[in-house]
Amino acid sequence: IFILSKFLIEKIIATTFGVEEIIEQFNLQKVTFRTYIGLLLLPVSIFLFYSNYSSNSLIFTIIGILLVINILTYLISLKNYQNLIFGKLFYFILYLCALEIAPYYFMYYWFTKS
Repeated sequence: IFILSKFLIEKIIATTFGVEEIIEQFNLQKVTFRTYIGLLLLPVSIFLFYSNYSSNSLIFTIIGILLVINILTYLISLKNYQNLIFGKLFYFILYLCALEIAPYYFMYYWFTKS
């Protein structure tokens, strides 16, 4: 529900500002990288599910690797679209704050206060 609502809000904002094509390409790239990350996590998930091995350090290492991969994908996207981003820098900053950072902040706040 969270990812679907983010996607729909991105589509509404892209239509409002007339940048549908850029957002479509960016979303396709994000989905592609997340699919590859999911494929990389599949053997790890199978191993953790079927073994009795449980270690907090392994879990934190996997989370750290996923965060690094996610940051690298954003940097690759920024490099690929840097000409378009600098042309519409205000909209890009608005996009980052409203649709990429804020939902995770609200989820963190919700989980810590629950």
